[in-house]
Amino acid sequence: MKKLLAITILALAPFIVGWTISWDPVTMYTDNTLIEATKTVTYDIRKDGVLIGNKVVETSLVFTDIEHGSVRSFTAQTVLSTGETSVESPAYSWTVPLGVPGNPLNLRVAP
Repeated sequence: MKKLLAITILALAPFIVGWTISWDPVTMYTDNTLIEATKTVTYDIRKDGVLIGNKVVETSLVFTDIEHGSVRSFTAQTVLSTGETSVESPAYSWTVPLGVPGNPLNLRVAP
């Protein structure tokens, strides 16, 4: 049973690896005045132009990407609870690390 579980985890690992993108919280308007405490600040996050996080409250987002060696482009936009939005951030380019194969399990020698 343990061997089956280990093999299953190794087989699925490339599909369940989570990456985290994070950013600094937005607390001011572009004129350097503070955003009122009565307004909720959220973020829309896009990967390659596709929305992967809608009105995210935290300043990080976990995503998955299994195309090792590919280049991804991320942008973010601030959205206030009153409907005001920022312009989209400059793109952040990231290359997915190359995958390294796992070790063979249960090596044995037979006659």
